[in-house]
Amino acid sequence: MVFYDDAGAQKIIRAHTDFALISIAQGRRPLELDLRLSELTSFFSVFSFHMPLTALTSAASIDAALAAGSKDFCLIQNAGHVFYGYDQLSFAMKKAMDNCAFVTATLTPDGALDPNCVLINRRAWEKLGRPSFAGAGTGIAAPAGPPPLPWDENIRRASLTVRPDGDIFAWMAALDDVTAAGPQDPEMDATLAFLRNAPDREGAPKKIFVFNSENDADLPQLRFRPGLDTAFVLASGFKTNRILETLGFHDRTKVVHYDYSAPALMLRRVMVETWDGRDFAGFFAAQRPRIDAAFTAGVGYLPGPLLKDKDLVAREFQREVSSVFTSEAQWLAHWARYQKLPHVYVEADVIKDRTAARAMIAANAGGNTVLWMSDMFNSPNAVGKFSWNRRRAAFEVIADTLGAHTTSDLILGGPPALWVRPKA
Repeated sequence: MVFYDDAGAQKIIRAHTDFALISIAQGRRPLELDLRLSELTSFFSVFSFHMPLTALTSAASIDAALAAGSKDFCLIQNAGHVFYGYDQLSFAMKKAMDNCAFVTATLTPDGALDPNCVLINRRAWEKLGRPSFAGAGTGIAAPAGPPPLPWDENIRRASLTVRPDGDIFAWMAALDDVTAAGPQDPEMDATLAFLRNAPDREGAPKKIFVFNSENDADLPQLRFRPGLDTAFVLASGFKTNRILETLGFHDRTKVVHYDYSAPALMLRRVMVETWDGRDFAGFFAAQRPRIDAAFTAGVGYLPGPLLKDKDLVAREFQREVSSVFTSEAQWLAHWARYQKLPHVYVEADVIKDRTAARAMIAANAGGNTVLWMSDMFNSPNAVGKFSWNRRRAAFEVIADTLGAHTTSDLILGGPPALWVRPKA
């Protein structure tokens, strides 16, 4: 999975905080539901604080979590609690750590600590003699010591606690595919709204990744002879061209551009059909108003700040292509060949719509085929909206259909991971 560099207080938080996952249910829960809740908690903590999954330990209780770590603070989350935020969340968490004399948590109506998210100052806990955090009604009793502090509004706004009460099977179905779940009850509707809007707001303008920040570490050291026959590629940056140049292509290589975003496909098509390979900054500046006019609901261009300056656009273009194309002459020769290839454009969300994925591959794959999917199966949009079983089933459709219609196939990008650390 691709993560962004620390631009907030993530590094400080990781240095001083142990992260722990507990599973306290009010009643018995099916294992499948507990796994889904645990994955939501694990993934979004990893994403929000830029930490490795191995940094999140599983513990049977708050006491066990405190005993297992050694850092200044212990951030304990119950399965189903979700943090979602970028740098602003990290700054808010750093402030909470600075102010935490002993415990920071949400208080239940009976005055106990809500166990879904608790920050404990381990040094204060040690000075108090390592007291126990025992159960108390619907929550956890706070040991004697400085009174617990509430989470501030910035933390609460970036948090969700999934409370699957009521119809457990309705919750399981809803969390399996958040995009397809219909109105239920207020608690579930609030949960679904949070997940549907993290990170992309439901109904938000489609995005264009004008540049692609991922490296080429997934490209194998091999070359197809006489070249690839089909390449399924995302309409994102210039990794498509690095893939083709590295693995090899011939004059009949079919390039299938697929994306959930119609604006991204529009930009890619006009590049292939009209751009001469020179002055990408000028070309993009000229095309952007045309794309905006075609999609009146709006378009999200990424990376946003970089695209506001033509010099930055020019430098980013050079950065993207220079790892494979060592001279302008090599790049222009490649682009001229690339434009003459047969190109197909398919608007499809291959995670959500397995039928569309199967049809696209069956209609276009053949011979030696590569499919680039980046980190789509392990992105916040994927993990928040689709269960691991659903993501895995979608991936298997892609892999199986490729296998049935090709001589050889290569998938570039990570298969869906289960974002739960195995218990020791």
